[in-house]
Amino acid sequence: MNSNRLADVHHVNAHTITIGSGLLIGDLGHFRPRSDVLAVQEETKVLSEWTDLTDYPIYTAKLSPPKAPIRIETQFIHHYPTIQVKHVHVTGASTAGLVQIGGIDYVDGESRLKHIRILDKEQ
Repeated sequence: MNSNRLADVHHVNAHTITIGSGLLIGDLGHFRPRSDVLAVQEETKVLSEWTDLTDYPIYTAKLSPPKAPIRIETQFIHHYPTIQVKHVHVTGASTAGLVQIGGIDYVDGESRLKHIRILDKEQ
């Protein structure tokens, strides 16, 4: 990893980091978050029983591999040795997300969500 400067952050306020997500302070070489979610919303007071995630093809489908990164030749001149930030406020990160203060070489995230709504008139 090529880390050229330090991040100097005085205050971080993160309200919610959930469902396979992360808050990272520092440098990272590789981040590969995964999240499989089955969300069921019913308009009833009786809860139904649900089956395994593998019953839904969205969770077992093969994804195409990511494209190779595009290499761009760059040159940077840093006039200060640190990146200085007074305050970072994060409302939320969810479902294989990342809030990072620092450098990263590679991110390969995947999130699969099946949302089922059952309305009273459908029951």
